Amino acid sequence: MTLDQTKRMQMYNKAEQQLVNDVAWLPMDQRFGTHLLKPYVIGRVFNAQDLVPPDDWANVYIAAH
Repeated sequence: MTLDQTKRMQMYNKAEQQLVNDVAWLPMDQRFGTHLLKPYVIGRVFNAQDLVPPDDWANVYIAAH
């Protein structure tokens, strides 16, 4: 921290550029979802994007009930 305005702006610009270089991002919204899944549905995994990767479907099945 500094009281020198020129130095402070240099520090701010350096920090801003570092964020750009690191591809920092901030979500602009938050979503939520509710799921009702029967206990005999096996292998279904929920993720933050609420998407099922195509390869995951091979592990999903309905158990005897």
